[in-house]
Amino acid sequence: MLKASCFLLALLMVASAQELRGTPNLKISTDDVYEFLGGFMNGLEGKVSTPGPCYQALASTNEDFVAIISDVVRVLNGDNSAVSQLITDSEALLPLLLPLESQCQWGLLYNQTKALIAGGYSTILLRYSMHIKTMTADILTIKNCNANYTACGYAAGEILRIELNWKLNTNLKADPKPKPTGADLFELLAGMLSGLEGPVKTPGKCYVAISGSSETIGAIVSDVSRILDGDYSAVSQLIVDIEALKPELEPISKVCDWKTFITAVNSSIHDYKAVVLRYTLHAKEVDKDLESVKSCSTNYTACGYGIGDIIRILISWNLNNPQLHATNYETTVKSWAVIAAGFLSGLEGPNTTPGPCYTELEKLGNLLQTLFTEGSSIFGGNFNVVQDFINNAKGLVPEEKAIAKICPFKGLVESIKNIMKPDGYKIVLLRYYKYYQSINADIATIEQCSADYLKCGESAGNIAFILLNWNLQ
Repeated sequence: MLKASCFLLALLMVASAQELRGTPNLKISTDDVYEFLGGFMNGLEGKVSTPGPCYQALASTNEDFVAIISDVVRVLNGDNSAVSQLITDSEALLPLLLPLESQCQWGLLYNQTKALIAGGYSTILLRYSMHIKTMTADILTIKNCNANYTACGYAAGEILRIELNWKLNTNLKADPKPKPTGADLFELLAGMLSGLEGPVKTPGKCYVAISGSSETIGAIVSDVSRILDGDYSAVSQLIVDIEALKPELEPISKVCDWKTFITAVNSSIHDYKAVVLRYTLHAKEVDKDLESVKSCSTNYTACGYGIGDIIRILISWNLNNPQLHATNYETTVKSWAVIAAGFLSGLEGPNTTPGPCYTELEKLGNLLQTLFTEGSSIFGGNFNVVQDFINNAKGLVPEEKAIAKICPFKGLVESIKNIMKPDGYKIVLLRYYKYYQSINADIATIEQCSADYLKCGESAGNIAFILLNWNLQ
């Protein structure tokens, strides 16, 4: 049991060390290894005021761990003879760890390791998304390990602590929280449904249908809660309540599109960049939801809403309009880029040849798209494009200066000021009535934007051109 868990830990430590493979020959002194190990143990323990009993007990095995890390470094440097030594040193360490079960709770480590393997990619991604800021910073630190081995070790340990959901200071846990009652779980479920629907004025058909069965669902939740508390007499009642729910499921299935929910989940699992992009766009809201989830026992309704809201945002699906889920990351970015290009074309007005302002804005648009793609890629863990991102970002300043000189933005400001006057709405109405057929056609195109993103953007640009009486020329 312990051997399997330690083997996984060793593999993950090797994976961390492999970030240094860019150097042909890793020159790490014994002192560096001790610094890495000290940081690694601190990272596994977490931020505590007093080291826990496991941390203190493992201090006596430092030399054995250092020997193993040194073996790993030799293997990474191409010394294949170190593989057998790594196995020997690892086997020598196990007898020293086994007596520390009471301090370190290796059984819990084993269970958490099994759970992570069983959960696979989706569990790893979920835990990463819940701690995205911390883990992204840790990955950057590991990338520059030779700059500070203590910090590098801490980052590696922290990543393992988060992904395994296990830490060294298991005996420093807070008092166990009270178990939720059936009423608490019902509040959690009700909140989650609201979160899955999102902030709407009027509840949708799916939400209403599920709410109509709330009494039966509440009874099932209560039964499950009693069973979890050890009251196995509730099993028979659970069967009865489930049978009562079956006829209520038919009307729910007619108005709730669960197929698109499954599609959205599968799509998100296989397209992590889309999930990272959605988090980036809604980071403030997701972070707020996470705070509600962390303090779940204080408000189960808010906790449930937070869970539902996070799911709704990250998989881009909701109860009210399940067809809203996006395709993937690349399509999202490219679609907005095409819309923006069309918008600039519409603002050009009826001109066959693009003017200098359009040309410069098009360059800026392409540059921003590149930066957005690279930035999201970095956020998703691809740090190979960091230098490209920096170099491209430097091009923003000269591009903005060129646009400021060429584009007639003073005229745009005057036009906006003109229609913002007390009687400005009359000007807008006159322009609308004069070109209402063209504007209505453009609005119809925008309503079907996904059919042709370029035309959608052009239509938006045309409307702005007409109502503002301003163009890029």
